[in-house]
Amino acid sequence: MPQRPAVGAERTRGAWILLGDEDEVAARRLEKDLHSHGHRVTVCHSLEESLDSLASNSGIQVILLSDRLPGGEGVKGVCAVRAVDESSCVVLMMAAPSDDEGLFQGYQSGADMVLVQPVYGHDLDPVLRSV
Repeated sequence: MPQRPAVGAERTRGAWILLGDEDEVAARRLEKDLHSHGHRVTVCHSLEESLDSLASNSGIQVILLSDRLPGGEGVKGVCAVRAVDESSCVVLMMAAPSDDEGLFQGYQSGADMVLVQPVYGHDLDPVLRSV
């Protein structure tokens, strides 16, 4: 008799995620975590690099930006991405837990969701299942 998968064992279909984070160590950890959840990740460390990557890769489905990303903190970053991205990418912003203003500005700027850092792959599962 075939065994049924364990509850919660079903995997989300892999999304292509653009991760813009100025913290290389945190970005590497999150990239590895997202890969383990079956996702493809492109990592950038500035807004300019993120916008270039977005413009040259039409398959990106989710954009995950830090609110401290060099060249476009907070509102500027999400607005710049929305201006370049003509698709229906989901735009998520990451903000420090002590940064109430950053959390508020993330939603004001048009982010679909604002996440409190540190962010882990399982934090994104509900959003990524819908992509």
